[in-house]
Amino acid sequence: MEALNTTGAPIRVTVRFYALLDGERRLLDEQVEMVDVHAFFSQRTFGREHLEVEVEHAGDGEADVLFTVQGRNKLRQGLAEATYRHSELVELTPVMFVFGGFNQLTADTPGLVFVRVRVGENVVSPTTPLRYRVTLTECDGDPVAGQSFTYPGPGADPTDPTTWSTITTDANGQAFFGPPAGFTLNDLPELLEPLGATTPFIGALPAGCYFLRVELINVSDMTVVGQGAVRFVVPMAVGP
Repeated sequence: MEALNTTGAPIRVTVRFYALLDGERRLLDEQVEMVDVHAFFSQRTFGREHLEVEVEHAGDGEADVLFTVQGRNKLRQGLAEATYRHSELVELTPVMFVFGGFNQLTADTPGLVFVRVRVGENVVSPTTPLRYRVTLTECDGDPVAGQSFTYPGPGADPTDPTTWSTITTDANGQAFFGPPAGFTLNDLPELLEPLGATTPFIGALPAGCYFLRVELINVSDMTVVGQGAVRFVVPMAVGP
């Protein structure tokens, strides 16, 4: 299960997993996290019991945290997702973005982060050419120009960063990644799967507060199909 904090301030989230089997409700695990933006909670089951999930959070409003429930069947195939605001089922956005690793970065030290994207059914044609555009700014809005990141471009080995491509932000703090002519959902069907497609990046940033926006662009007319953003702080490295 994924928790998305919509407030911009850390919120304490408690998740309890219960097994429902033979008329009994048994606590399997209780997990507690301080959620800055995203956090993940998981529980293994053994295929016979139903699972009940109980959630508490310390936000002020019911809409402060969204919870997306995900799962797999006995064949390890992804099941349909459902997103909840409090106890209300809410509509999923056409394109979902998940950001990871950004709060683990340390100033001037290469760090690994990732962006995971999932495209809903019938959002774009399977043959529409797509590409990603990133915009990196400081939290006061000033663009971060000349910042380089590496990522596994077409033909690269995702497990070998020496084969990765480099992108560098322009004067507006923007850069594109993906094939110049674009890719389609037929080329990357993982985008339609429940867990989406994940792109890792490696980069080193100076200490500061940053805002990163990632957009999925229709290359044909440069319209935005979907977008997501993350705000994060890169602290100074702690001395020995």
